[in-house]
Amino acid sequence: MASTDWTRTPITRIGGPFTRTVSAFCRPCNNGWMSRLETSARPVLTSLIDAADGTCIVLDRDQQLILARWAYKTLIVACAIDGAERVPREHIQEFYGEVDPPATCWIRIGRSAMSINPQHGEHLGGVSFEPRTARIHDGSSIRELAVYQARIRLLGVAFDVFGSPVAADGLALEPQASPELVRALVPIWPVTHEQLSWPPATSVDVLSASDSGTQTDLRG
Repeated sequence: MASTDWTRTPITRIGGPFTRTVSAFCRPCNNGWMSRLETSARPVLTSLIDAADGTCIVLDRDQQLILARWAYKTLIVACAIDGAERVPREHIQEFYGEVDPPATCWIRIGRSAMSINPQHGEHLGGVSFEPRTARIHDGSSIRELAVYQARIRLLGVAFDVFGSPVAADGLALEPQASPELVRALVPIWPVTHEQLSWPPATSVDVLSASDSGTQTDLRG
């Protein structure tokens, strides 16, 4: 699985996976639930972007769900644009059916600085895909599982999407978060908190190599 680096494909104007109508999706999707999802997410995203001065934003359960849905929709649109099958088909079908991210998917939100390229100016946003191998700790044995991860950034707001295509042997899997990741990314899916505060204590830009690498641990 190749990695797409947003620093080489910056989005410097409205378009791309954030507002683009994609022919891979039917008209009722583009003009129906996808459009409504964008409309519901816009005020929440705007409040986060406007809070770049350090203002604390409290996200309730509904807002967390809206952001998680928007992030996953943006991920599958980005996949459709570049034509790569980075997300399992069953996860896409589950999202279409439920309009919620898949059950074996975890989404976190954080903050990130906007990078500047001398040729393109500020990068307003982008999507990067990371190849991942998960280690499943099941008692005394350790197994490996191919998973997917993506980092979505819109201005100073960053989303981390991690998905496991199957729950091995029916186990309920959960990625293990390092202390650095906990300080930089707040979990919004599955929704488990009545309220969450944003922004986190640190930026995703300072995550260690172990949190940006190609391996992660899953707990069953």
